Amino acid sequence: MKKNIKIFVVILMVFVFLLVGCQTNNSTPVIEVKANQEKVSITVDEVSTFDYKTLFTITKNDKNVTIQDKYIDKTSVTDKIGSYVVTCKYDDKMASVIVEVKINASIKALTESIDIQNIDINSYNYKELFEITVGDEVVEVVDDTAAKKGWQHYDT
Repeated sequence: MKKNIKIFVVILMVFVFLLVGCQTNNSTPVIEVKANQEKVSITVDEVSTFDYKTLFTITKNDKNVTIQDKYIDKTSVTDKIGSYVVTCKYDDKMASVIVEVKINASIKALTESIDIQNIDINSYNYKELFEITVGDEVVEVVDDTAAKKGWQHYDT
């Protein structure tokens, strides 16, 4: 009888240890920081006003976390044409998005073709064949329009 009680106690203790050992540790939260897109394009004028928080989603235990400005590192982004990396870091998780800064400009040819005499090739005013629009403003076409506007050459 005592032997059966000892066996029962041993089995009971093993069972209790198994139950305690199988419990999950819920104290470590599951955190995920995701970029909502890989790349975004904004204009030079939007650099200082763009809401970079919209580029990311943070979840903690499958619940959305409100993104605060302090989670976003946009220090590399300038109002010059180019590509920059913006990161969002929460706890020890991080995600990044490429931000392309562009100008809101268009160049329109005002004619499809022209006929020029050989003698006029070097003196012809080619600028009158184009119209440049920046935003809603028509800009005068001059020899150094890009330099006067502070634009840089940028290959897309």
